[in-house]
Amino acid sequence: MRKRFIAAILLAGFGVFFLAMLLFPKAVQARADASVWAAVSQSGMTAQGAVTDVDAEVRGSKRHIHTVYCPAYSFETADASGVARAHNKDCQPTRDEALAAPPAEIIFDPENPQRAFVNSPETRWHFENDVRGGQWLVFGFGAAMLGGGIFAAYATRPAKWSAE
Repeated sequence: MRKRFIAAILLAGFGVFFLAMLLFPKAVQARADASVWAAVSQSGMTAQGAVTDVDAEVRGSKRHIHTVYCPAYSFETADASGVARAHNKDCQPTRDEALAAPPAEIIFDPENPQRAFVNSPETRWHFENDVRGGQWLVFGFGAAMLGGGIFAAYATRPAKWSAE
């Protein structure tokens, strides 16, 4: 009985962990970026952008760390100018490949041109999946584990804790 109670408490603890993951700065920033993408992709303007800079990103785990180079595209229209940075698979393994990337369509907010994105399949996939529910999946899983853990802890509580 005591083992079941401890297992139930652990289950609830894992639920809290999954819910807390949504509060980490990277997750909060991802949700913010996804909401900006949703607004800009629907009412934004487009322009042609050319690679003017490259950002190096270190990726990987403890065993396999590697650097990728993400192109930064500058764009300019009669009313606006800005920079959009590539994401994930739009990045290249070498700096030279990133600098040689072809021009790309940039979608930007005409009110605030600094809110700009490379309009590529990779960028759309990255942000639309986030908008469509990747975060909600984590929330639902965490809430289910927390609720199940609390219920199981209550159902398996030691007899001396029960109401008399």
